[in-house]
Amino acid sequence: MSNTIEQLSVNQIPVTNSGADSRFGDLIFEEGFLGTAADFQDLTAADTKGIAADAVGMIDISDDRIISTQQIKAAQTFTVQTLCYFDSATRTITDSNDTDCVVCGYITEKIGGTETALKIKLLPQSGALVPTPA
Repeated sequence: MSNTIEQLSVNQIPVTNSGADSRFGDLIFEEGFLGTAADFQDLTAADTKGIAADAVGMIDISDDRIISTQQIKAAQTFTVQTLCYFDSATRTITDSNDTDCVVCGYITEKIGGTETALKIKLLPQSGALVPTPA
C-alpha cells in the first residue's frame, strides 16, 4: 500500500471536537487552535452541518478575515478595538482573560444595542495557544 497525501488548505487543520456538536462557522478551540468549524458532517439537529461531538473535523484558523459571531458570554461589556477572549469551557467570547480563556482577536464592531453579536478580527496563530491556568 502506498502513502497518499490529502492536500489541505494552509488555513485549515484537523482537530477532534471534544465538546458538543459544533455547527459550520461556530468558533471552536481544540488541540490548542482557535478557529471556525469548517466541516460538513451531519449533526444531531436536522439539516445541520458541522463537526460532530467527539469526531475529527476541519477548523479554519486563518487570520485574514473578520468573523461575525453571536457566541457571546452573558453580561459582558465589549469595546471596539480592544482584545476579546474565547472561553473554551463555555465556547463563548468574553471581555476578560479568565480561567480557560485564550486571546482570540480584536473587536471591530458591536452589532445590536445589547451586544448580541460582534465582528472580530482574529489574531495570527503561529502555533498552539495555551489557556490561562486555573
